[in-house]
Amino acid sequence: EVRTTQPHFGEEEIAAVFSTTPSIPACIWGSEAITKVSAFVSAAEPTEGAVPAEAPVMRRTPPCSYFVLLESNRGNIMLTSCAPNGQVGVEEHPVDLEQRLASAKAIGIVECLNANLTVQD
Repeated sequence: EVRTTQPHFGEEEIAAVFSTTPSIPACIWGSEAITKVSAFVSAAEPTEGAVPAEAPVMRRTPPCSYFVLLESNRGNIMLTSCAPNGQVGVEEHPVDLEQRLASAKAIGIVECLNANLTVQD
């Protein structure tokens, strides 16, 4: 959110900028303990070469993508994803996390405080 001021007949100037996004650390250390793992599924974006509508019902199942959130003991978040084409990705502190979570369904959540599992593992 941006707040501006403008004197009568003057130029508008930015006075303050407010953000609801917390500051994000630069990187996640491999030694950080994983405290929670959450798996999600969401509808995949339509791609070229999609299955035609006249295909058998079994083949018309909408494509989906999967992602897993790893939360560390320092509050850091790492996201791993698998697209319908099998491509795997890894992101630290994804900027569109709220949007992804809003359009996804949780399929499994595990608290793993005592698992002695680290990001490096």
